[in-house]
Amino acid sequence: MQIELNQVKQTYNGRSGCMCGCNGKYSVHTQENLELMNKRNGYEYFDKDEVNPRKVKLALNKVNKYLAMSKIDLKNVGIDAGVHTGGDLNFAWVKMNGRNTVVYFN
Repeated sequence: MQIELNQVKQTYNGRSGCMCGCNGKYSVHTQENLELMNKRNGYEYFDKDEVNPRKVKLALNKVNKYLAMSKIDLKNVGIDAGVHTGGDLNFAWVKMNGRNTVVYFN
């Protein structure tokens, strides 16, 4: 399964641990997503600096790549055994080298 860009509301990239934003950065794809996220939060958590289509696409490509690879044996394709992937109906993630890349769905 490939995650499509139109399914993504936001991404996170940062060190593992707390994901409140102190260890990394959240990004949204469009101004509309920014407004939607602020409305859902009930306050202005995100500002225009979080609108970054390039970062969203990079995170999505990384997550898609490793999710596809996790369907086969990662050790056989030369990927470090320290790569962990997962997800559910709300998000998908890759944890590698002490960093998380997370894609949150609409």
